[in-house]
Amino acid sequence: MDKNQDAKIFVSDLLRGQKTGVLATCSNNIPHLSVVGFAFSADLKRIFFATPFATIKFKNIQQNPSVELLLDNRKNIADDFSSAVACACAGQATEISGDSRNFAHQLMLERHPELVDFLRSPTCSIVEIRIFRYSLVKRFQEVTDLFMEEPE
Repeated sequence: MDKNQDAKIFVSDLLRGQKTGVLATCSNNIPHLSVVGFAFSADLKRIFFATPFATIKFKNIQQNPSVELLLDNRKNIADDFSSAVACACAGQATEISGDSRNFAHQLMLERHPELVDFLRSPTCSIVEIRIFRYSLVKRFQEVTDLFMEEPE
């Protein structure tokens, strides 16, 4: 199996294994981090999350759509130094509507049924991150980049 295919399987497993990640947005050179629940497309090219319109992350995305979502499988134990894996998912975020929103809404409901009321709220937006790169880090220093598409 080639390195790219290996990385793709690892990313897919990590996405399936984690339901939340830490989203990094930025506005006026001030970074902002938020924990978000997410869903993803089968081809790994899109990650979705929901957020109220009135949040800092939503406002930041409107000003600067470049984002990164950090996922990891650490357990807060000593073994993490040798076995934990982190993945930075870099892409462009935009609010979605129409059929795209309906698709993402369904994926979010399947993955996070506990968010049904939140997702139905008229103050809730669904954001799509078009992923251009996954950066996998193993053992704190082994980095593998998996490119999905070029950034805009």
